[in-house]
Amino acid sequence: MMISIIIRTYNEEKYLEELLSSIRNQVTENISVETIIVDSGSNDKTLEIAKRYNCNIQHIKQEDFTFGYSLNVGCEAASGDFLVFVSGHCIPATTNWLIQLCKPLITKQADYVYGRQLSHEKTQFSEKQIFETNFPNESSIPQRSNFCNNANAAMNKTLWKSLKFNESISGLEDLDFAQRAQALGYQLGYQSKSSVFHIHEESWPQIQHRFRREAQALKQIAFSSLSLTEAIYWFFLACISDCEKALKARSLLRNLAAIFKYRFHQFRGLYLGQCGATYKNIEPKRLYFWPYSINKER
Repeated sequence: MMISIIIRTYNEEKYLEELLSSIRNQVTENISVETIIVDSGSNDKTLEIAKRYNCNIQHIKQEDFTFGYSLNVGCEAASGDFLVFVSGHCIPATTNWLIQLCKPLITKQADYVYGRQLSHEKTQFSEKQIFETNFPNESSIPQRSNFCNNANAAMNKTLWKSLKFNESISGLEDLDFAQRAQALGYQLGYQSKSSVFHIHEESWPQIQHRFRREAQALKQIAFSSLSLTEAIYWFFLACISDCEKALKARSLLRNLAAIFKYRFHQFRGLYLGQCGATYKNIEPKRLYFWPYSINKER
């Protein structure tokens, strides 16, 4: 039995070594593990680090990048019975992260599983609330909803072969896959015992860009819509909730400005992604599909 870990990278040198070191130290109960890097043209030390850890490196062109395509390339190169997806800026919280994530697959309780995401000391206060809402302390195997997140997830390779990731959407390839899998009777699961620290270090424009990209994808997947009135309503509701939690944590003054900035860029991005035309009509494909199209220094 083998597990193939697939990591999409583009200039991930900051946390990649810590991630790969953690993978090397995982307790795997005599299960073989391989790590596959799907790189989109890194020009920092990402590839040097990957080679040092004997990763199988797959190269794709920046202009060919989509989230689904990069995962399909990694899955195609994988030898494992189980495919594990983890973000290049996620760090496993324990040495049993991997085996806990794959256990529901091994025991046939689920076909597609995602694990818990924890906030980091660098995580924005509002994003911490999102993590706590979407990734609770209680597992759900199987689960009823079709929510899933590939920053920390695993599936049977046979399932991937039968469906494969959608290469045409601007994000949420995990949600799209989970929705299609569940419709065919496959079981999804949430494993809270498998946790990673998810580290986002984004500028305000990057945060807005991420939510806009995901909202555009959601519009295609679920035919959803978000009016300006709804966006404003949810913005204020989220700000009030965050402020109440920050007040309870005695950190309101320290986080007040950031709460309003984060939620503003979140809901502005969501609204623009939902109300606009498809990416083909309004902006180059690269803007929506390429995750680093906004300069990190902005």
